[in-house]
Amino acid sequence: MITMTNNKLNFSPNRLRQLRKKHRFSQQFLSDLLGRLGLQVNQSTISRYETGKEIPEMPVLKAFAVILDTTVEYLQGRKV
Repeated sequence: MITMTNNKLNFSPNRLRQLRKKHRFSQQFLSDLLGRLGLQVNQSTISRYETGKEIPEMPVLKAFAVILDTTVEYLQGRKV
């Protein structure tokens, strides 16, 4: 889990990857779904999110929660 300070976002890359795989979505398909919501996030960016190399902005995190039927808190690594 990535924990950031100074009012930055907490994020759990493993939870994103696990939920995407649970829904049987490819990274590209998830990218396409985000595009339909007006968020331009390409497949390589999703890969960086899942490996912890990059942290999604809150609008993207909220969209992941909706698409993957979860909560932002869960994606942030909090117990829910």
